[in-house]
Amino acid sequence: SAYCFSGRTAMGHKVSRGLIAADPRVLKLGSRVYISAGQWSGTYLVSDTGGAIKGKRIDIWVPSCGEARRFGRRSVQVFAAQ
Repeated sequence: SAYCFSGRTAMGHKVSRGLIAADPRVLKLGSRVYISAGQWSGTYLVSDTGGAIKGKRIDIWVPSCGEARRFGRRSVQVFAAQ
């Protein structure tokens, strides 16, 4: 899914493009991953945990709530970044 909230992440970063929230038991904070998700594909930093993010779920930060709604919930592929 995607989220559009403002503020800071669990790692203290100001939210911005290129950041995701993940379950730290699955993807450790500070990890870099490549996400294959259409126009949202790219390399991301795991910088947040998100209260509702459990198991193999991620939240991609986007700048507008309209964009987050367009993203919705979808399956994506996640790879270790090179």
